[in-house]
Amino acid sequence: MSIGDYVVYPFAGLVLAFLTFMVVRHWKGVGIGVVALGIVVAVVSGPPIAWQAVQDYEMNKSCLTAHERRVKAAAAPDDYFGRQPREAAAAEARKCAEFAEAAGGREMTARRAPSS
Repeated sequence: MSIGDYVVYPFAGLVLAFLTFMVVRHWKGVGIGVVALGIVVAVVSGPPIAWQAVQDYEMNKSCLTAHERRVKAAAAPDDYFGRQPREAAAAEARKCAEFAEAAGGREMTARRAPSS
């Protein structure tokens, strides 16, 4: 997760808490339909966002220690049990490179200044 995520997620939680407070406080003025719509939106959009955040975290954690596994695989003997870790390390390196490229693209898109 980038530093922006540490700012955005708590801010989104605070906004959600504020909106919940406003709905509870002004229950009669809001209407049951709007409350039901808000609950449906939260239930439908929350889990995919949380799942993606957890997947990104796990991938990042795995990629941070991938170099150690590549070093061990490179030191393994050249037989069946040595080729398996090398192939797995190469596949993991490709997967981490794709993840880094995608994450870098998100970072660059988020940081890109508007053109004049």
